[in-house]
Amino acid sequence: MKTSSWCERLGVAAIVSKNCIKGNGVDLDTVGILELNKGSTLWIGRKEVAAWGEQSIGMQVKICIPSATERELNPLALAKAGQLTEIAVDPYLLGQKYIADDRRKKSNLAIVIDDNGEVSGQVKQKDALADLLALDVNGELTQMPTIQRRLTEALRTSWIDAATSGVEVPSAVAQHHGKLDVWEICNRQLPHGAVVAFYRSPVPNVSAFAFGINNLDFKDVDPESFDKRGVVYVNPWTAKEIAISDFDGDRFGQFVGYVAKDPPAFIGQMREVVSAYHSPSRRYEAFHAAMAQSIELGTDFERGTFPLSVNELAVATSLEHRPQQIKKATKKPHRWERSQNQPISEAIFTAWTKVAANPISKVANLGMNLQMLAANAMNIPANEKAALLHKIGTAFEKLKAIPSNDVLINAGLPALDLQARIDRVTAINRSISPLERITSQPQIEIATTGLAQVATILKDYAEYPVASQLQVAVDSLKSSNGINEDLFKFGQALCYQKNEVRSELKADWVYSTDKSHSQGLSTVLPANTYEPIGDHVRAVNDIFESVLQAQRDIKIGREDLNAAFRQIVPLTHDSQESALVDGYVSQYRAARDNLSVAAARQNERRFEDKQPTLTITSANSGKTFEVHRTIQAQNKNTVNKNRVWELEPSRVYQFSIEANPTVRATPTAGADPYLVNLIDAQDNKIAILGSTTYEMLEQGNFEIAKLDAAMEQRGSVKLQGRVELHPPRMMINDTDRHKAVMTQVLANLKAAIPPEREDAALSAIWYGNQSTDRRVRNSSAGMSIATKILPDRLGAYLGVKRTLDLGHVTEYGGILADSNTTLDLRIDNLIKKEGAGAIPMVSAILPDGSTVELGGILKSAPPPPPGSIIAGTVTRKVRDIDIVVGGEKRKVVPTAELAHVGLIEPTSATFAFEVRDRGVEVRAIHGDSTTVLGTLVPKARDGTDTIPIANEGSFERTLHTHQIEVHVREFVAHQSVSDILSGEPIVLPRETNSNLPPLHRPESSPPERYLPNRAEIVGWYKAAVATNNADDTQYLIQIGQQLKTAYMDELFMQDRSPVETLPDDYHSATVSMSMTDKQRLDSMRDRPSPSYYPTRADVVKWYKAAVKVNAPDTQYLMDLGTQLKTAYSNEPWMQGYSTVERLPDEYQNSAVSVSMEDKQRLDSMSIRANEPSQQIDRTSRGR
Repeated sequence: MKTSSWCERLGVAAIVSKNCIKGNGVDLDTVGILELNKGSTLWIGRKEVAAWGEQSIGMQVKICIPSATERELNPLALAKAGQLTEIAVDPYLLGQKYIADDRRKKSNLAIVIDDNGEVSGQVKQKDALADLLALDVNGELTQMPTIQRRLTEALRTSWIDAATSGVEVPSAVAQHHGKLDVWEICNRQLPHGAVVAFYRSPVPNVSAFAFGINNLDFKDVDPESFDKRGVVYVNPWTAKEIAISDFDGDRFGQFVGYVAKDPPAFIGQMREVVSAYHSPSRRYEAFHAAMAQSIELGTDFERGTFPLSVNELAVATSLEHRPQQIKKATKKPHRWERSQNQPISEAIFTAWTKVAANPISKVANLGMNLQMLAANAMNIPANEKAALLHKIGTAFEKLKAIPSNDVLINAGLPALDLQARIDRVTAINRSISPLERITSQPQIEIATTGLAQVATILKDYAEYPVASQLQVAVDSLKSSNGINEDLFKFGQALCYQKNEVRSELKADWVYSTDKSHSQGLSTVLPANTYEPIGDHVRAVNDIFESVLQAQRDIKIGREDLNAAFRQIVPLTHDSQESALVDGYVSQYRAARDNLSVAAARQNERRFEDKQPTLTITSANSGKTFEVHRTIQAQNKNTVNKNRVWELEPSRVYQFSIEANPTVRATPTAGADPYLVNLIDAQDNKIAILGSTTYEMLEQGNFEIAKLDAAMEQRGSVKLQGRVELHPPRMMINDTDRHKAVMTQVLANLKAAIPPEREDAALSAIWYGNQSTDRRVRNSSAGMSIATKILPDRLGAYLGVKRTLDLGHVTEYGGILADSNTTLDLRIDNLIKKEGAGAIPMVSAILPDGSTVELGGILKSAPPPPPGSIIAGTVTRKVRDIDIVVGGEKRKVVPTAELAHVGLIEPTSATFAFEVRDRGVEVRAIHGDSTTVLGTLVPKARDGTDTIPIANEGSFERTLHTHQIEVHVREFVAHQSVSDILSGEPIVLPRETNSNLPPLHRPESSPPERYLPNRAEIVGWYKAAVATNNADDTQYLIQIGQQLKTAYMDELFMQDRSPVETLPDDYHSATVSMSMTDKQRLDSMRDRPSPSYYPTRADVVKWYKAAVKVNAPDTQYLMDLGTQLKTAYSNEPWMQGYSTVERLPDEYQNSAVSVSMEDKQRLDSMSIRANEPSQQIDRTSRGR
């Protein structure tokens, strides 16, 4: 460990900051030199590695700066999502991204700190997959199923990041330094004179953002500290009072908004501003005001990376706008720290509950939900505001236990007048009559006022009570100060709807291409709030769905794709290596299966998994049952009553089982139907132990019907028995534990392989054992293991010049094969099999950069990734050797020596068959010479009928008529799949083969034209007029005139006078239109004409006009009025109300409409009826 030079000067072993000392030992309370007694030990633990990096900006931060999130952060994150569209459809690029991400993590450049303050992303061990992909320069393994699954999961994580964060800020470990003023920081990775807003996650509210000027002149003050890597130095007061942080490994995220053009002058100016003040708080406020003013003027700065974010934070943290700053509460030691007499079982139980029930996550989520729902109330579309206010107002009327001002003040919070403000919201809601709850402008304005008040209530509650409870939660592991559950529960009650972004974020189906939503919905992250975060998630969803099908299409459809990839590794092992590795592979597979079971169990979220359980065994019958929810039970017991941990396993106790009154009164999902109590000899209840279920009692052979009958008669069922306390079952179903077992199995296998036998061991692992059990023989577990423990040996076999077998051969593919052509080719994924994904297609690259398909790659070899450009020779494929023996034709896989010999003319021979380890060897005997032909292909899967009875016959080797081969010479380049899909031409870094056989492209026939008749033109014309389509109206007039001219030029029309109307079926070869125009015009005719949604006043006006002019529309209008009245009665706000006699005049409904043609006719009728000069003769009209 590197120590400061001051250690030598002071003659000490180490210099430790008091802030870094954990525990409450009295000998460490005083600053000074500490001499350890002989035999004493000072443990120095390293909590965090000081390293510069990048920290993702989570939702908590974005909520604090909504305007900058919308205008600055979201566009950056959306660009990141856009980059994923190219990667998502390209396995090669996906592999390259995995390598790049791994390198960033290993260099501590990418550190993800989520909204709960948990740190992840730093890689402290080798990632074998990244190392293997780095060796796989051509991306050959990216389509191997076991690797593709891991790459796809990594891509899913990237989509989630793009939707929820997508932007990083510089990050460093916070260290204090008294030589820095409250407005100065020093991070030598940032520009000198940078205006920086910094924070520590989780952020309780916007007041926890601190500001500082990056002063690199600090190197002259303390060169030794300046040379430290990975740290940002800050003033201790600023860190504690503003950023609510200490120096025990906290990381600061840093927004660089502006950089001073003249850093020394700007720093000097700030120093002069604060010189008139002595207290740290006054100096900081003076600096903050001067800095904000300088930013507003903007003349002294260059823009940094995040100017809008820093500007908005500067305004939000000013004295005029910032919420009350949250302070760290005085830590209260846990009981196990205060008492030496506490039973060890109770101490373990209590400590475990503090860890397992850590409230940081739930409090942080509540704060984000309230903030996002507050913004949603302000931004929801106008036509939904009245309904939302009605929903919230109704819910607010049911709120109970609203925290009073006294409660808030006693908790160190400002008086929020919650009761009065909530009453105002409910009053505004009641002021809108259900009969008037429509989308008219006055009601929208009233609803907007009410929702604005809702938003301020939610925002204030998030920034004060919830923010203070979040800080308590952060300290919960170090302090027994628990969160105020009443304040927390009231915050939950204020959430007027589920926030889908936060609630579904952890679901394993989000942005998955393999898993589906439980309800069959899209796998995008749902978002139901109208605010910058929800808007951005929906934008990313659109991008994800635009490439989802293409992303699924790149998955090759093969029955056993692993069979192709097995050929990468030569088969070199023997039974000794198989015996060595098979046991480990079986252990690994078993651990993997256990992991799957444990993961599925975790998703069930059972109480017995999360909390300790009891097993009660009857002393009389020996029947047993389990009791869980023990933690909730202990919270209901008084302090001086017996606790679960005081029960002795050897002692017999009295218990009672009774019906859970809570479940009977209000059935609750997940609540247990029975309570279990500890009672004394007089049947008095001592303590609630927990609850149990029907299933648990039935498993213990208790008869539920008899138990229920006894409880009905006596109130409870009593029994004597012993107890056994169990740790949470999740310790058994702990996924981390099973992963650790898998890791240990791999380590043991790696250690058992001698270095000189690694190639043979790789072969044994890669191919699996030769069991007749197909699941074992063809399991991918071994291949997965090999990628993890022997990536270097596997990498040595990559990039080998392979041969690709092609089927579905095109005519040009056959031409190239017949001439043994060497050229550049490209791998595509363009042929689809029904329900089986894509078959990789090989295309020849022509000199002009265009391509022509040759055929699809068969599963005889692993396909290169799509977009690969390779140089290769195309030839006809030579079949396996055919032997005819005893009148039966059999196939023989040739030996390596004969594999490249080519054709073999029909040859007579005597055959010898001998069983070997890997099959039946076939030898051909010609006189005195013997040739080993290869291995006989078995006719049956189990290999029982592989040896022919006869031995006289012949053999030959011929060409395939429907298959060709590509002999790969080298990988040349990679063209992105997105470019292939968009038809971008190929530009190679070298000249292509210009001596290719000519490509006989079929001459393209002229595009098909359509000959319209007169009836069709008239129909299209009417549709164009009805839809106000001026362009098509004019076009059809011209077509009609052309058709009329053609008709008059017909021979049969000579010497005849012009006609006004042509026959409906007349068409002419001289009058045509493109098929595209016809399809457009047909769709226009099929499209429903625009509709008008009449109000009640419209219907009444038309009805009176129809009666006045005696028009035949009265019944039609009466029916229309009835429809409107029915629609009004079915409106949500009319539920529970009697039918009204008269609707509001302005009421309309999208379910009641008339065509625009009818509206024009009815309006004309109304005008005609109201003309005073027109005399209507009803009698004559009647005649």
